[in-house]
Amino acid sequence: MFKKICVLFVFLILVSSFMVTISAVDVNGIDFKIPNKYLGGETKSDGYQLENIFGIFCIDDNLPQRVGFWASESDHNDSLDIDNHPVRYYYSYNQYVSDNMSHAYFSSGNSFYEIFWVGNQITPDIEKLIKDTPDSEIGSDSFNSIVDNAIDTYIKDRDDQLSYDSLYNDYEARSSSKSGYGKTNYDRLREGYITFYNNRYH
Repeated sequence: MFKKICVLFVFLILVSSFMVTISAVDVNGIDFKIPNKYLGGETKSDGYQLENIFGIFCIDDNLPQRVGFWASESDHNDSLDIDNHPVRYYYSYNQYVSDNMSHAYFSSGNSFYEIFWVGNQITPDIEKLIKDTPDSEIGSDSFNSIVDNAIDTYIKDRDDQLSYDSLYNDYEARSSSKSGYGKTNYDRLREGYITFYNNRYH
C-alpha cells in the first residue's frame, strides 16, 4: 500500500511539473503557441527565447537594430506574404550555433515582430506561428518601406560608429597583432557587433 502511495505521489509531481511548462506566451498582447520542440525557454519583457536557437520578440522599440544587423549580414533575403502578413526573411551562417540562423520579421496589427530559429527555411511551425496572429494592418508596400528605412538607419549609425576615434584607436592597436593583421576597421567592428548581438539578443 505504501509503495502505491509513493508511486502515485511521484506521478502527481511529474504531471504538475509538465502542466506548468510554458506552452504559450503573451508577446505584446498576442498569444503565441510555442511548438513542442521550442518549449522550455524563458519569457522576457518583450518576448520569449530558448537559448540561442529560437525566439519571438516584439521589436517596435528597436526595429533598426534588430532588422538592420541581420539584414546587412544575411546570405539570403526574401520578401513574401504569409496569410495577410507581410514578411521579410533572412538567413545567414552563425558561428555561435555552428549552423544557419533564420530571422523572419513580420507585422501583426500595427506592430512588428521577429522570430528567429536555427535553419535556412521557413518551416511549417514558423509559418503557423505567423498565420495564427491577427492580420497585419500595415500594407505590404508600407511594411517594406518601413523595414528598408530601418535598415538604412542601422547602416548609417554603423558607419558613423566607424569614425569614432575611441573605437578606431582600440582596433588600430589590435591591427598589429596576428589576429588583427589584414583586417579592416569594418571587419573588426563587424566581429564586435556579431559578438554583441549574439550575447545581447540571442
